Amino acid sequence: MSTKTVALNTRVYEKLARHKRGSESFTKTIDRLLSDSSEPTCGDAVRETARIFGQVETENEADQLESFVREGKASTDWAVELPE
Repeated sequence: MSTKTVALNTRVYEKLARHKRGSESFTKTIDRLLSDSSEPTCGDAVRETARIFGQVETENEADQLESFVREGKASTDWAVELPE
């Protein structure tokens, strides 16, 4: 596979870095962001919130929460702990 070098200013680089998932490469991050044609989902919001607050949520938990919201269901099983 060939590669190209791209120059980014610091502000754009930091925005891109915030979108990286785990050990995902910048190439995969850019590819994912450019190929996402749909609106963000509740699952995306859960994953991003977990990333920001340093909590690990499984894909299954995020998908389950999204389905609860989409189906208009309420769940009392979700424990929420806010960072101090």
